[in-house]
Amino acid sequence: MKDNQFEALKRIDNNGSEYWSSRELAQVLEYPDYRKFLNVIDKAKTACENSGEAIHNHFVHKDEMVQIGSGAKRPIDTIYLSRYAVNVTGHGWRKLMRATQSFTYVIETLPTQLPIFDFLQKHGPVDDAEAYGNLNMGAGFALYVAETQAAQVIDVAKKLGLRAFVAGHIEDGDKKVVIKPKGLVYAADTLAVR
Repeated sequence: MKDNQFEALKRIDNNGSEYWSSRELAQVLEYPDYRKFLNVIDKAKTACENSGEAIHNHFVHKDEMVQIGSGAKRPIDTIYLSRYAVNVTGHGWRKLMRATQSFTYVIETLPTQLPIFDFLQKHGPVDDAEAYGNLNMGAGFALYVAETQAAQVIDVAKKLGLRAFVAGHIEDGDKKVVIKPKGLVYAADTLAVR
């Protein structure tokens, strides 16, 4: 698999919006049975809805025409997927708790901090609470997957040329983000726009 295969599968619609075909992604992610990939998509739809996003903006059902053995074509249901994940930008690591459910997001491993963040903290001065509360500190996206699927997700990410690791886990409990290596806790009310 090529390092940039995920980006190579990207399509652009007439409005300039990017999307991916669920059928192509299922093949790249090596799902032998497309129906099992649909279970993953259903979970992603639930997470999307729970985070306040409109499902129809990220998951669009379309009929694609495919050639069958006789040379004729028939329609098959395909889902066009947006680039939906938790993007750790504005609100920094607090954004991890944007889902509506009450979960505690426990971070036990942090990505390597980029030099620009060292500079900002030293010369800002910006303390850890402000930095992790508002900046990504070297993280781009957070994906929530079952613990049993973590190794597979990391393997796929590496095959696509992406850096990935298990950063922590989610617990039932008060809605908050706990960043153990820094001793930081962000309660639900800190997610509000300031």
